[in-house]
Amino acid sequence: MTKPVVKIQTPSVPPLQMKKPDGSLYQRPEEVEASLVELYGVTRDDVAQRSTLTDKNDSCFIRSECVLHFVRQNRCGHSPEAFGLLFQSLRQRLLRGLWVPMERLPGETEEEKVSFHKDVRDFALDHFLSMMCSDKAGYDTRLDHFECRFNQCLRADRVDATRKVLRRPKLQSMPDAEADSVVSEFGPEFVSIFQNKTPNSEGIAYRNEIVAAINAMQKDEKQVLQLVAMGYSNVEIARLVNCSDKTVYNRRKRAEAKIAEFVDLGDRK
Repeated sequence: MTKPVVKIQTPSVPPLQMKKPDGSLYQRPEEVEASLVELYGVTRDDVAQRSTLTDKNDSCFIRSECVLHFVRQNRCGHSPEAFGLLFQSLRQRLLRGLWVPMERLPGETEEEKVSFHKDVRDFALDHFLSMMCSDKAGYDTRLDHFECRFNQCLRADRVDATRKVLRRPKLQSMPDAEADSVVSEFGPEFVSIFQNKTPNSEGIAYRNEIVAAINAMQKDEKQVLQLVAMGYSNVEIARLVNCSDKTVYNRRKRAEAKIAEFVDLGDRK
C-alpha cells in the first residue's frame, strides 16, 4: 500500500509571540517569511530532507531560521521521522556555527586549546537546548530572536559562552614585573582610573575626562578598553569579540591615542 502524502494544513505561517515595547508582535525579516510561506506548501518530509542540505547555493537549501521554525512546530504532533531529521539538521548547524578557529594562548598546549573550544561549544549548545526544552513545555520567546536572525544570535551566544568559560590569567602566580605588565599596558594613569585610585577632587575630574574620552570612541574601541581594564590579554579579547589579536592591538592603540589626545596624558605627572 502506498503511504499517503500528508500536506501541511496550516494556511498561513504562525506568527512570532515576542512583543515589542509598544505591545505589537515582532515580525520576521521578509526573506525568512517568504521562505516559510514556500515551505508550508510542501510536505513535512520534503522540508526535513531539504534541511540536510549544506550548500547555500543549492536552490533547495533551507535557511537555519526555517529549520528552527519547523522543529518548534513539531509540538503540534507532526511526523516523528521528519522531526528527527529536522532536529539533527538543526543540531549540526549549531555545531558548525559554534566551532570557530581560535588561537592558542601563550603556554597553552594544543590539547588545552581544543578542550577550551569544546567547553565553549558545549556551554552554548546546552544553553540553546535548554531554550528548546522550555519552548516545548510552553513557548520560549527567546527562540523568536533565532527565527529572525539565527547566525547573529548564535554568534552572540558563542561570545557569551566564551566569557563564562574563559580562563583568566593567574596574575598571582606570575613574577611581580610580569603581572604588572599585564594590567599596565596603558600606563599607570589609565590603570588608576579603572582601579579607583584617585579619590581626591582633582582625580575625580581627571577620571571624568577619561570617561568622556572613552564615550567619544567607537563601540569596538570602548569594548576593548573594558576588557583591558578587566585584565584580559589581546589573544583572550580576540576570542571574546571574534577577531584577530592584531585587530585587537590596533583598536587598543587607537583608543590609547584618543585618550592621550583628549586629556593630554603625556603632560600629566
